[in-house]
Amino acid sequence: MRLLIPTLLLFPVTLLALEPATLVQVEAASLTPEVSTPPRAQMIDEVSGDDLQIPHEREEIARLQIFLDQQNFGPGVLDGKMGTFTKMAIEAYNKKFGRKDSQWDKVKVDSRQHVPNLYATAIVPEVAAKFVDTNFRWGNDREYQATRKDMPYRSVAEFMAERYHTTEDFLKLINGKKLIDNATARTAMRVPNVEP
Repeated sequence: MRLLIPTLLLFPVTLLALEPATLVQVEAASLTPEVSTPPRAQMIDEVSGDDLQIPHEREEIARLQIFLDQQNFGPGVLDGKMGTFTKMAIEAYNKKFGRKDSQWDKVKVDSRQHVPNLYATAIVPEVAAKFVDTNFRWGNDREYQATRKDMPYRSVAEFMAERYHTTEDFLKLINGKKLIDNATARTAMRVPNVEP
């Protein structure tokens, strides 16, 4: 594709020497810098400063799961692991478009096109405090549990994991253990790029 760019945008110094209608043809490819994809994402744990290394394969499966989730094909939990529900969602997606169940490459291509950003930044809402009780006695104490009117989340991480269709372990992988373990209301964290 060729772009026509007015000369006065490219060479403003020679403005008096050129007519306003003079155009220069420039290759679009020469305007965009080359970008290489790293083999895995490298992020920094905002609390500890540790380097977080996320395996490339996990990110590719997570991208696929996020895409299927956005398209309303339930891939199960968004954790970057190929499970039964993810396989079934891929097959259902292929069936919708008249493809063979085994055509996973086309689904991967679709996911790369529609999910350029794997992660979004979410802020733990203030309302999380109403639904999280770290002192709740889980286990077999049914008598105590019967006195409660709710079954709260055990942590802010568990609250956010369910909200974004993922697991606490995956949140720790993409954010760092310390950030997730110390999360409170108004903490910013990376989450899978889906609607809560």
